[in-house]
Amino acid sequence: GLPVLSPQEVPGRANIIIIIARLNVVEIIYERIANLEQKHGVAIYDINGNRPGQKHPAIPIASFVDWKCTANELINQISAHDLITFDIFDTLIMRKVVFPRHIFDIVDKKLQNEQKKYFGFSAMRITAEQELLAENRIPTLSEIYDRFQAKTGISDRQKKQLQRLEFAVEFNQVVPRKRIVELFHKALRAGKTVILLSDMYLPENLMRKLLRHCGIEGYTELLISCDVRATKHDGSLYQFLKTKFSLSNWLHIGDNPTADIQQAEKYGATTCRVFSGYDMLLNSSYKRLMVNLPPATDSALLGVWLAHAFNDPFALIPEKGKPVVDTPYALGYLYLGPLMLCFLNWLSKELKNKGYKKILFFARDGFLLEQLYKEMIFHDDSEHYPTPIYFLTSRRAASVAAIRNKEDILALLQKPFHCTKGELLQNRFGVIPAPVDSRRNDHIVSSENMADAEEYILTYQNEILKNAADERKSYLDYISRIGIIPEEKIAVFDLVSSGTTQYYLSRIAGRPFDGFYFATANLPNDFFQLGEISAFLGNS
Repeated sequence: GLPVLSPQEVPGRANIIIIIARLNVVEIIYERIANLEQKHGVAIYDINGNRPGQKHPAIPIASFVDWKCTANELINQISAHDLITFDIFDTLIMRKVVFPRHIFDIVDKKLQNEQKKYFGFSAMRITAEQELLAENRIPTLSEIYDRFQAKTGISDRQKKQLQRLEFAVEFNQVVPRKRIVELFHKALRAGKTVILLSDMYLPENLMRKLLRHCGIEGYTELLISCDVRATKHDGSLYQFLKTKFSLSNWLHIGDNPTADIQQAEKYGATTCRVFSGYDMLLNSSYKRLMVNLPPATDSALLGVWLAHAFNDPFALIPEKGKPVVDTPYALGYLYLGPLMLCFLNWLSKELKNKGYKKILFFARDGFLLEQLYKEMIFHDDSEHYPTPIYFLTSRRAASVAAIRNKEDILALLQKPFHCTKGELLQNRFGVIPAPVDSRRNDHIVSSENMADAEEYILTYQNEILKNAADERKSYLDYISRIGIIPEEKIAVFDLVSSGTTQYYLSRIAGRPFDGFYFATANLPNDFFQLGEISAFLGNS
């Protein structure tokens, strides 16, 4: 066959690339390889001769003809038919992964984490199955692992362990598609004959366990391709079904346009296509998530996201391709949760095995993050991470306690203000103006009255320095009390910062602290240059 080229090999070996894919995927593929056209002059076309990189009528988000099967329409169709067949994967249940092969990547990752010798499991597992399919076989899981064993030389005991591990991962990754499961139970209550069909290598006994786990029981029969040696994809499973049941008044529900729609219709079925989570993503306003899909073992987050955002196959219909986020829980689960998880993954890589003994999560923004961090290290080996401490502080507390001289007072005064002189003295320096102070109610603005403000504040220099010394003593007592030892390597965290509290804390304690932030702003500044503090987002 023709060689498979990497993007780096294409320039000089090809002048034209033709993207052979569904229209709603063309844009995604083009964005991944657009550099070849823009920098190397390789012309890119879709299968219809259009140039995705040039302006042409926009491809619609989705064909709503394909979405004519609404929940109400499906209820009516179930009521009108005697025999109801359901596809299983991506119809009644779905996996919390983007692609089915990612199940093998999860197994591979588990094996690597457990320091066993099956590195490269995923590729070999896929190859073993593909070889059997190429031999026109419809293999069971056991037969796939027999081929895997023949290719790798593993023992019978190891083969059984791997089979059990793969099924355990599969079991933990499947969830019911609740709206379709509700319709499944509605069909049962209506007295319909309900049969489940699947092109799958898991035999009936294991499939029943998955289905029971998802609350799916009570069906008339379960027909699995590897058991009956027939598939939906080539129509032979429907032919087998025809030998056992009357197909005169039959509705089939599934996600695959070939196996579940075209083939079923050849055998006389009325069909209803429900979109898989992946197809819903490609037909939604979120399809650009697929442009820079992360490596398979890191795409688990997207799989979990899909299983929640597109669990309901009818979710995109009301807003024509735009998912509806209508509860605080959905907002947290779909957006804030993934964002925090990505941040914690970043933070763990920054901190793990770096010699930090403690990490101080600054109040109050650090409260929730400290709880999440504890949960994260609980599921990893916590001895490789610094101990978390929720650290009671604020920019005001740290800045005042760090004052040691006149220059420090004037430096702290440079931040913008718009208040009375008395409010400035009390709020910024912790000193209450004297009752006889006739100027305490004078209004001042930093951009207009800086010289006047400096003169006024310095009349209280002694009081400011005394208060700062008192607060510094309390601060140092607190630092000692929570177990911060001068010679320990300590990290600090804040949500969004320019490093101000970190800087003042270092001055108070007379030692450096390394800062890690969700985001930074206003860098460089008087305290830090670019690159001197670390952030997940921002200009560090």
